[in-house]
Amino acid sequence: MTDVQILTIAIALGTSSLAVLVGVLLNNSRLNDVKELLTAKMSAGNADLRLVIERNHSELFHQDRERTEDRAVTDAGCSHRRPRF
Repeated sequence: MTDVQILTIAIALGTSSLAVLVGVLLNNSRLNDVKELLTAKMSAGNADLRLVIERNHSELFHQDRERTEDRAVTDAGCSHRRPRF
């Protein structure tokens, strides 16, 4: 093999390797961007979900308290207790 052939092979392999390396690095940065975007969206969705859960919990607690108070008033006016099912 001549020096020119070795140099040609080295340049071809080096160029291919460099192209693959650059492609991997660019793809990795895009994947990191997507990961950060998904993390931000999930955090926002979790915050909205927590708000809905807290609101529903407050409403259910309020309804339960009203029912308990209504039962206490009803039970106080009756001399006998109804069986609860």
